[in-house]
Amino acid sequence: MLRRLEDFLLQRHLANSRWERNRTLLQIYRQRGIEDLFSDRLQLLRDQLSEEEQPDLWHWYEALWLSHWTYFNSFREHRQSSPVALWEAFENLQHFHDAAYLRYQCEFLNRQRVSGENVPPSVEHRAPHGRTQDTGHFYHYCYALANTLILTGQTATYRKLKEALLQHPKRLARRDQYVLITSLLNYTADRIIAGRVDYMAESLTLARWGMQHNVFEIDGVLNDSHLLNFIDTASKLGEFEQATEWLDQHLSNIKAAHREAVRLLCEAMILMGQTEYAAAQERLLHFRSQRIDFELRYRWLYLQCLYETDRHDSALLDACASYEKYIRRSPLPDRQNRSALNVVHFLRQLTKAQIDTARLREKLLATEQIFLKSWLLEKIGERQRRDQGN
Repeated sequence: MLRRLEDFLLQRHLANSRWERNRTLLQIYRQRGIEDLFSDRLQLLRDQLSEEEQPDLWHWYEALWLSHWTYFNSFREHRQSSPVALWEAFENLQHFHDAAYLRYQCEFLNRQRVSGENVPPSVEHRAPHGRTQDTGHFYHYCYALANTLILTGQTATYRKLKEALLQHPKRLARRDQYVLITSLLNYTADRIIAGRVDYMAESLTLARWGMQHNVFEIDGVLNDSHLLNFIDTASKLGEFEQATEWLDQHLSNIKAAHREAVRLLCEAMILMGQTEYAAAQERLLHFRSQRIDFELRYRWLYLQCLYETDRHDSALLDACASYEKYIRRSPLPDRQNRSALNVVHFLRQLTKAQIDTARLREKLLATEQIFLKSWLLEKIGERQRRDQGN
């Protein structure tokens, strides 16, 4: 029974994929020694590959595979074959190696950024074979820029990658567009955390472009963290119409299991942006989720609502204690754990009757690992102005 099901699935797959069908037929003709059909199918695959407008990582692997069988086929001795195919195979091997190296390097560096995982020194600091960013292929160029951006945080590199992606999106496959725009968004997030709130508008520009081009949807599913971040940014910038539009249009693309939690968090963020703190708290009362990243957002929003409405009330200090207990028991990586705990440390400082706001701001700016940094800086500024007014 299983064999029949597998045969059926394989048949459907070959029928729906012109490339896989031609690839399989090429192998069949080679194995059966049908040279004329082999040659025709080989040329058909070459033409199909050359017409590919959005090459991804596997483009050069397939090119290598075709070059290999062009040279190493069983119809003639290798020395009788043209060396052109051998040279093509060698070049495609190099291009595939470089493309794979850059893509995996990008993944390593992103994991290090999020969780603090160690990256092998050869991965962290070396471009493939010492090549420059301009390898002659747009894919390689963009990933080299993305990796340099993660490693150096250079504004010039950010601008180059942004220009390349936003002006030439059709030259990249959808999944690569997603990886690269996420690198750009991570850069803006780091700048915002460092106190550069002007990068919020930059982040919103990237979000609008990505949502317009459906970059954040993979197989019809929208990344929920991106939607939450975009609505949070839009709400903080007073772009409530945009935030509401995104929520209405894209909530159905969130996985069903997380849809209600995402809806409540997004609505609470919009209401907070409108200074409707009581209404935001009411939304949060209905929040339920086992996902730790959702739980963190919920607790941050709840603490912010309490601070805005009852900053001197014991409810805020009780919520801070509950939050700290939750973080210490959570399985967060060390870097995220420290960033989460630092939030409640500075929030408690803000609730004190007497504080040195200038010193507190200086200390916050020097703290690299902390969530809600831009919001806390804003609250310190408000406290400073309020104290000076008194």
